[in-house]
Amino acid sequence: MNTPYINSLMEYVGRRVLPFQCPGHKAGKAFDKNFKDFLKKNLFILDTNEIGLIDTFQNPQKSLKNSQELMAKAYGVNKTYYIVGGSTISNHIAIISSISEGKKILIPRNSHKSVFSAVILSGSTPLFVYPKYDYKFNVDYNVEFEEVKALVEKEDISAVVIGYPTYYGLVNNIEKIADYLDQRGILLIVDQAWGSHFKFHPQFPLCSTSTKSHIIIMSPHKTLFAFTQASVLHLNNTLVEKFPDLIPKIHQTVLMLNSTSPSPFFFISLDYTQYILNNKKEIFERVFDNSIFVRKELEKVDTEILLDNHDITKVVVNLSKYGLSGYEVEKILLNSYNIQVELSDLFNILILVTVGDRKRDLKRFVKAIKDIIKKVKNGDIKPNSVLRKLTEYPDWPELVISPREAYTAKSREISIKDSVGKISTELITTYPPGIPIIIPGERITKQIADYILCEIEYGTKITGIYNLKERKIRVVDE
Repeated sequence: MNTPYINSLMEYVGRRVLPFQCPGHKAGKAFDKNFKDFLKKNLFILDTNEIGLIDTFQNPQKSLKNSQELMAKAYGVNKTYYIVGGSTISNHIAIISSISEGKKILIPRNSHKSVFSAVILSGSTPLFVYPKYDYKFNVDYNVEFEEVKALVEKEDISAVVIGYPTYYGLVNNIEKIADYLDQRGILLIVDQAWGSHFKFHPQFPLCSTSTKSHIIIMSPHKTLFAFTQASVLHLNNTLVEKFPDLIPKIHQTVLMLNSTSPSPFFFISLDYTQYILNNKKEIFERVFDNSIFVRKELEKVDTEILLDNHDITKVVVNLSKYGLSGYEVEKILLNSYNIQVELSDLFNILILVTVGDRKRDLKRFVKAIKDIIKKVKNGDIKPNSVLRKLTEYPDWPELVISPREAYTAKSREISIKDSVGKISTELITTYPPGIPIIIPGERITKQIADYILCEIEYGTKITGIYNLKERKIRVVDE
């Protein structure tokens, strides 16, 4: 059958890959039997448009309204919207509805690409905080209170966006940041896409819904039970107190940017999620125990390969000391052990421990890592030389003109190797993790150009370059 995408999915299903990537339900292992049977039996019937018998997303009055209210109750917020375009759309809604053109917004430079695209769409002016860098694991730390405070006191800032946690599980003192910004009357948007589980175990990092943060974005599909693409947008009680005029605009933007034909499957999974969060919080004791277990077992293999991060459900493993890039480790795990990781980069792999994981699956992962190290030592695995070209990521480039100005400017195409000194009009990212290498308005450095070419050479998931085949980039036609 000439159905290439279906065929690739059939291959994935047929392999029975052990998933350590999102969604958090891990191929349905997190769901109870009744729920799985319900979906199996009624799959095609449930794929319906919005009818009065159920409820409507554009104007929920019955079951959908009640479900969103129960989700808000679980997190202790004033109001929760279900969003069907992923937390990308939630970030767009939060920023576009809150920041008008020309207003200044503080953003950590290691934010998700959706934050930068929202800045382009809103016409706001970004002011970047550049996080400190971990040279051992080659990951960015989260931005700290002092860094935020220093820029706020220097500039007339209307809003701040904080990613909490980072993709690699690093957090900051979000409570202190929220208190400070709330006191100064500055809006705080928290992209907590990777921390939907924080609220439900005392040993997890503090949930930003329990602080004076104003708007909080979460992706329950990443670590909880929701289907891929399901997101929630929380309006905290502090937003109602400090920025009540924003609430009608946020509501209108939700209606503008969300699909008018949402799939019921997203709402079904979000409704199931709120039920568990309100009634069966004890499940997170198992998530915590499994996270501790896999980390202790990896430390027995090698104490130097595990990132000591704050969100222990994000297990970051670095085998650089054995000459292996994260990309190589991902391929070896998939091809030789039938294990899929959440993320690989030039240096690390990352797996997610979620509500859908079992201890025997984690044992299998640890055994595979131990076996890979043994094979490298024995010479059975030969590391790729690409990793040796880069010992760390390039420095952040300089923002020369606003992202919107660059994005809308007249542009021309040149080879990446000849682009040094030019201003990019493209938002270029390796995905995952989705942190832009360069954004529209930033000047391309030799470090950046070399890094992009290195990623292309290795065949990674690089996005945002229109003419990737010819290794050309679009720049401002100055």
